[in-house]
Amino acid sequence: QGMTLHYQDNMEGPAYLRLSVAEMERVFNNIISNSMKYKPKETGNLTITLSAVEKNAVLCFADDGNGVPEESIGKLFQRFYRAQETSQEEGVGLGLYLANGIITRQKGYISVKSQKGEGTVFSVYLLNEG
Repeated sequence: QGMTLHYQDNMEGPAYLRLSVAEMERVFNNIISNSMKYKPKETGNLTITLSAVEKNAVLCFADDGNGVPEESIGKLFQRFYRAQETSQEEGVGLGLYLANGIITRQKGYISVKSQKGEGTVFSVYLLNEG
């Protein structure tokens, strides 16, 4: 579908996570499908990196897409919010709202960094109980 996926595992040992696989699949599918939907060209890149930060396992999803306008970053996880420039695309603005709720229920959190025209990075922090 025009997206090249890269994966990098930076974990030095195992992570012990208490998660709902079905719900986490929904989160990952949402983030990945957003990267595919908002790539500016026919092809794009998505790099998924797994690492440890303090007591968390962290999955970072970094794409080289359009990026998100700075004024929209703080609103991305609000219910029904869609960045103005992407309003012509399908969807109602629930995906990231639901992803945030799922991650919170899993005792984690999600953050986003974006640079207009450079891409977006979603970081999912999950408590490592090991």
